[in-house]
Amino acid sequence: MFPSFEYALVFCLMISTGFSRSRPDNSKRSLANTTKLQEKQSFVVNNNCGLGQNERQTLSLIKEKVHEIAANIKNEPSCSTGWVQHGKSCYIVIDIPTAEWGAARRNCLKFGGDLAKITSKDENQFVYNLIGNQAYTTSLGVWLGLHRKADTKFYWTDGTLLAGYNNWAAGEPNSPSTEKCAQLYGKSSSRRGKWNDSLCKITWNGVNPVILCQKALK
Repeated sequence: MFPSFEYALVFCLMISTGFSRSRPDNSKRSLANTTKLQEKQSFVVNNNCGLGQNERQTLSLIKEKVHEIAANIKNEPSCSTGWVQHGKSCYIVIDIPTAEWGAARRNCLKFGGDLAKITSKDENQFVYNLIGNQAYTTSLGVWLGLHRKADTKFYWTDGTLLAGYNNWAAGEPNSPSTEKCAQLYGKSSSRRGKWNDSLCKITWNGVNPVILCQKALK
């Protein structure tokens, strides 16, 4: 018999979760089978542990708490595989230089997102760092979800007017009649991290921005 309730509690939890001091099972289980086994493990009140009524109630409370924590973890929002979380958004870089802003946006829409909308210094720095880790990002960086409308003002792809935070490079934006899209310069540019208004289709030198998609965290 265990000398105290604490030892009995540990012993019951070991039995309930399937842990013991015996040698580990060295049989070759598939990952799927192992996962199923883990999913089935839970804290179960074992009335044969030699515990009194109060101790069994304590075990019941532990069981309820563990299940509550597990449910909360399962319900936490998270980004899909390949996407990176920042704040309440998920981001993914499609590291392929793309000549047309419209083509870049269509690719993001296929992934359930849109071209990135940057509304703070912190977010701008995050985006800059993210594209800095890519292999094929050029000096032109990434396309932004900004475009001019008929009034020559810049709007985000969600229809909101660009207001508040911006990070335009010196002298930008300019050429409102021709440069109707925007990009963020990459780390190999002297204007790194800054924004630039640009032609919506870049045809010179084969140097183009890559694609950065953003979607809400779910």
